[in-house]
Amino acid sequence: MIASVNINVADIRAESKFRSERISQALFNELVELLEERDGYCRIKSRDDFEGWIDRRFITQHESYGHNEPYLVINNLAAGYEKAD
Repeated sequence: MIASVNINVADIRAESKFRSERISQALFNELVELLEERDGYCRIKSRDDFEGWIDRRFITQHESYGHNEPYLVINNLAAGYEKAD
């Protein structure tokens, strides 16, 4: 399942514990893949292939990003249009 980070910076930890080693960080609105959930933490895989644990409060799950749903822009620059063509 796909999720996005809902806080400015979320620590990615080696284990599902607050005192566990921080192995990376994920930024606001970054998409991650949810792999497992345990003890208030979710094991994720980030876009740059880091696997680790993020506090469950810091991610928002998404069922899917289909063609009939709003788009999530993940590039630094993107064109915007008032109407589809």
